[in-house]
Amino acid sequence: MNTKHFILALILLCSTKVFSQETFPINGVKNNFNATHAFINAKIVVSPQKTIDNGIFVIQGDKILRADGDTATPPLEGAIIHDLKGNFIYPSFIDLNSSYGIDV
Repeated sequence: MNTKHFILALILLCSTKVFSQETFPINGVKNNFNATHAFINAKIVVSPQKTIDNGIFVIQGDKILRADGDTATPPLEGAIIHDLKGNFIYPSFIDLNSSYGIDV
């Protein structure tokens, strides 16, 4: 690769970041509703060694409020209930080197 091609590739690479569009632009009224979701009767895989049968998994926004097998205690008041009988909940993987969806 000669110097002209390298400089052109570098300019194109830098210009895509400057002129790229946001992934999810807000068109209109922004929704600030922060619902609480309770997933009940699911098999929750916490780690390769630990699994919770008939567990309750409660989230609000981007926070996990509860992940346990205590079915005697009901989910939070006003939570949207999702019955996942026979389904699994697995932990997800987070790519720390990704900048997708982040305004840099």
